[in-house]
Amino acid sequence: MERKRRFELLAYASECFEHCTSPFLLVHLQKKNVLADECKELSLLVGSICDMEVVLATDDVEWYKEILEKARKDFKETQE
Repeated sequence: MERKRRFELLAYASECFEHCTSPFLLVHLQKKNVLADECKELSLLVGSICDMEVVLATDDVEWYKEILEKARKDFKETQE
């Protein structure tokens, strides 16, 4: 995805989250003409940003690793 497009989609996603809605709802994906590969990349970018935000907010990396493992386990359980 081109840099400008990436930032356009991230900015729109941010606006969606500010209004307590998901940028991955069909109405928003259609509004921004998001392609399937862009949706996947946007999802990965949002996840990476969340990870960075939490890491920057804590000085106890081991504590965060435990929380992250729990989150991964909880997510995996929803996929079974």
